[in-house]
Amino acid sequence: MRMAHLASVGSHRINGVAALHSELLKADVLRDFHDLWPEKFLNVTNGVTPRRFLALANPRLAALVTEAIGDGWPKDLERLRGLEPLAGDGAFRAKWRASSGPQGRSRRGGAGAGGGRVRPRQASSTSR
Repeated sequence: MRMAHLASVGSHRINGVAALHSELLKADVLRDFHDLWPEKFLNVTNGVTPRRFLALANPRLAALVTEAIGDGWPKDLERLRGLEPLAGDGAFRAKWRASSGPQGRSRRGGAGAGGGRVRPRQASSTSR
């Protein structure tokens, strides 16, 4: 049995994490359940925006972006395209790497605190 099906039957509401996801659930993934109970399906997003995430998860990187392209990018993410010419700038890339390391991240936890990097497991000398 698919857990999504069980959850659909037992739930009062079915919510996607974004409008696009909600539409995908209704049109494809859970279409049969939507046909039975369309009133169960709704969309409520969690309110996290890219600008808020960056500012909270890595304030040093947010400051570097502001230094490079100005302070308008949090309200107009299209302005991040202003970073594209800096992709070939070695000095800027070094600053980016420095601000993206563990010291640049917020100590508050959450998605940005761990760094998002998967580190390979070290082989143990007592491997079984």
